Amino acid sequence: MKPQRSRFCGSSSGHQSGGHLFDALRELEFEQSLEIDGQRLRVGLANNAWQMYQAHLLLEKLHARNGQRSHVRPLCPGLNHAVAVALKVQPASRSLRAQGILVLRRDSHEGLALEQRHLAQLESLRQQGARLIEIELVAFEEVTQLENLLHAMIRSLLQSVNDWQATDILVECPREHAKIYCRRLGFKRCGERGHGNSRLLLRLSAARLLDRMPRIS
Repeated sequence: MKPQRSRFCGSSSGHQSGGHLFDALRELEFEQSLEIDGQRLRVGLANNAWQMYQAHLLLEKLHARNGQRSHVRPLCPGLNHAVAVALKVQPASRSLRAQGILVLRRDSHEGLALEQRHLAQLESLRQQGARLIEIELVAFEEVTQLENLLHAMIRSLLQSVNDWQATDILVECPREHAKIYCRRLGFKRCGERGHGNSRLLLRLSAARLLDRMPRIS
């Protein structure tokens, strides 16, 4: 029986003693092992507060690197969210474990984050009966094999796509990343360009994704 998807929100201490050590060793949901840049990673859905805290630390690091001073909100997985994370198995002392985060959000009464820039396109899809999911957050540390890591993280999210009975997956991405989504994952451009000229709104049939990337047993 697969572990229950997490239903918590909050943070955990970064120290790995007592119960935190157990949490650090606990498997991710649908866990896979992947080697990137000579470092073995654990890839799957976050299953406890410690794993979510590691993802939060990565977001804080990237925020600071980009000179952003706004507060990084804690990630809150729940009925309408699924959070995939890639964690280092043996990091150097005081090194961050999380190397990547990918968050899926299901369309609900709360709407989607993409509505802020693409409301017309989303409303059109809904009127056609589409059940939407958005890739709400994508964040990676600097890795040379981004495509391989992205592929593994999406595989861990496929059960959520199936459980939510989604018909379409949407993502807004930088123009330079669009070829990865389109050529390797099957996304297609949806409507006009997104915010500014550097970002694109892409759409992928959920059925096509499930066919191309069989779920982990």
